[in-house]
Amino acid sequence: MSASVKQVPTSDLAVGMYVSRLDRPWLETPFLFQGFTIKSPEEIQQLQRCCEYVYVDAPDRGEQTSARGRAAPPNAPRSWRSRLSRLFPRLGAVLEKAEPGEAVPGEFYNDTANLAAELPKAKEIHSDASALLIETMEALRKGGKPDTQALESAVSPMIESLMRNRDAMTWLSRIKRTDDYTYGHSVSCSVYAIAFGRHLGLSKDDLKVLGLGGMLLDVGKTQIPKELLAKPDSLSASEMELMRRHVQFGEEILKDVSSINRQVVEMVRSHHERYDGSGYPEGLKGPDIPVFARIAGIIDFFDAMTTPRPYAKPVSIYDAMRELHSRQDTEFQSEMVDHFVKAVGMFPNGALVELSSGEVGIVVEQNRVRRLRPKIMVILGADKQPLKDFTTAELRELPSEMGDPGAVWIDRGLEHGAYGIDPAEYFL
Repeated sequence: MSASVKQVPTSDLAVGMYVSRLDRPWLETPFLFQGFTIKSPEEIQQLQRCCEYVYVDAPDRGEQTSARGRAAPPNAPRSWRSRLSRLFPRLGAVLEKAEPGEAVPGEFYNDTANLAAELPKAKEIHSDASALLIETMEALRKGGKPDTQALESAVSPMIESLMRNRDAMTWLSRIKRTDDYTYGHSVSCSVYAIAFGRHLGLSKDDLKVLGLGGMLLDVGKTQIPKELLAKPDSLSASEMELMRRHVQFGEEILKDVSSINRQVVEMVRSHHERYDGSGYPEGLKGPDIPVFARIAGIIDFFDAMTTPRPYAKPVSIYDAMRELHSRQDTEFQSEMVDHFVKAVGMFPNGALVELSSGEVGIVVEQNRVRRLRPKIMVILGADKQPLKDFTTAELRELPSEMGDPGAVWIDRGLEHGAYGIDPAEYFL
């Protein structure tokens, strides 16, 4: 252990300390991202509830700098509750009733169908939306106009499916891909935008805006040469400049569509703006970025990271969430990131995971209370060879403390396709 790392009882913690390790598996606590600066008394209370002691890296480090290298805030609770309340009044009503440090689940809509029942319906809806989007994009490449009414008619069934079950459609978005990244990415952005809006308790009218906006985020790429979109190497400065113009092209395509909601256009125009002003095309900052565009930026970034692209391999959902977390209040608004993590889950249904036993499985049922203890279908043994008979591990019923006999926990998330596994082969 480094000389700068000290074991500290949680009763002795203070705001500003940098927690580098816990006394138990990190994923078995509410703190999903390893290594963080304590920012509020509420975080200390959370640590005290789940740990006897933690390891602090240079106790004064956090007072000088945060994990991202920026000045840490003073000893005051974050104002995320009040800020989110102003953005989403329905969510605010729940936040006001929550005690400090209490997890707010975002339960505004109840599932009316289980995953198994909804999957066949969701599969058909997802396939129809993908086919329509491909047809629309190809027409635009040939100089046509977007049929936004047809696209809206494809978004509505997606909303209804996500209302019946929050997981089926997002599962398909992770495992069902068209050959063209742009098409698959566009449908997935629509699905994630709706799922995020559902979590925030937005109205169905708002969900329609989010769904259509997500689907059209990259509509401007129809004006970019296909060979540039498929280029596996780094882009030159001039190529990057042209690629960035897809935002402008998208706005130009939509500006003459009189029936389209202006918030959809805002999502297309501003989904590459960043909270700290580092984005494009206008360098908007903080609240100057429209709310739905802030949502769009997060879902666009997340889906891109977890999807195979010509120039990059996908990362696991867990690693993508860690990356989003590292960009809180720099590129992305902190409150938005926090709730996106809750909306999608660190280990959602269909995610591949490796257990502490070395076995590999697929998440088949989330645990909404203990979100890091889902039900796993184990398909590879510790030797990474396929099992003849798949077993199901209900992690919430198994010991989780290191040192306990039979203890099992999720060791890490795996990227889609790891060990040659395609979840679609097991469930669809």
